[in-house]
Amino acid sequence: MSEENPVPETPATPETPADASPAKAKPAIEPVTARDWIFLAVISLGSAAADLWSKAWALGRLSRSVPNPPPLCTPPPGLQHYLPQRVANREIVYIKDYLDLQYAENCGGAWGLLHGASEAVRRPFFLLVTIGAIAFIVHLYRTMEPGQRLMKWALPLVLGGAIGNLVDRVRLGYVVDFIHAHLKMRFHWPTFNVADIAITVGIGLMVLEYIIGPKKPARPVATRA
Repeated sequence: MSEENPVPETPATPETPADASPAKAKPAIEPVTARDWIFLAVISLGSAAADLWSKAWALGRLSRSVPNPPPLCTPPPGLQHYLPQRVANREIVYIKDYLDLQYAENCGGAWGLLHGASEAVRRPFFLLVTIGAIAFIVHLYRTMEPGQRLMKWALPLVLGGAIGNLVDRVRLGYVVDFIHAHLKMRFHWPTFNVADIAITVGIGLMVLEYIIGPKKPARPVATRA
């Protein structure tokens, strides 16, 4: 009687531990380094300092105080516009019919927002909006994606401009403007300041980043077998 060949045993494979996990994927957003935060501080504070210095220059060279200033940002009875706290006393023409420097005060926001509102409504509104905007800018900077070089410059510029105008609203109750661009006597752009320039350039860089900046890779679409 012949013996049956024994069936070879399959070697046991080590069981995968239940707690074993695949290698962790690299995060999509790299953490902001200390150098990045220093860059944000230098550009934003430098922009704010340039703005505040230029406004101090405008206050001293383009305006003068009045003995009894009118109520702050409050139109007198029968008038739609408030009277300024200081009086413009000089105009410097840089490009005739196109660009000059003249003192102005802005109690409202962009495009005359809350221009005639009372002080009890206007100042808290702009303070809260500006503080919220600053917090949002810092959040965007912290969550930037690698390669967003234009955004890296845009956010500090917007932040610096926001800080410059915020300081004016806190210490004066209004924003000092002094740059007047116009096309002869036919078109006048609202008077602005260095903070407005920084904010405008920053927003322009954001738009440019959105158009030509790095794009997120498209997620693969799952297909059924």
